[in-house]
Amino acid sequence: MANGTSVGETKFIYYIDEEETPYLVKLNIAPEKVTLGDFKNALNRPHSKFFFKSLDDDFGVVKEEIFEDNAPLPCFNGRVVSWVCIRIIFINSYFIDKVSDIQY
Repeated sequence: MANGTSVGETKFIYYIDEEETPYLVKLNIAPEKVTLGDFKNALNRPHSKFFFKSLDDDFGVVKEEIFEDNAPLPCFNGRVVSWVCIRIIFINSYFIDKVSDIQY
């Protein structure tokens, strides 16, 4: 196909925290059928929040948080654009902002 995505395949472009370079994962699921659960299973990143490029009637392009596993994901040209944010977690009586703040 002209856009580089075959029928029944969805490309996920995602950023982790504040990294500048995006990651890419492809799933053999049609864009209109892909859900947050599909994306989470492919990434296997527990304790994360997921924001997706979405179009809002009032504000235009926004980052929308989606948290229900069966929720359909917003697609543009067969692609899903996401920002994966490591959630605040509790370890040994200390709060940390993200996994990269853990010192071993």
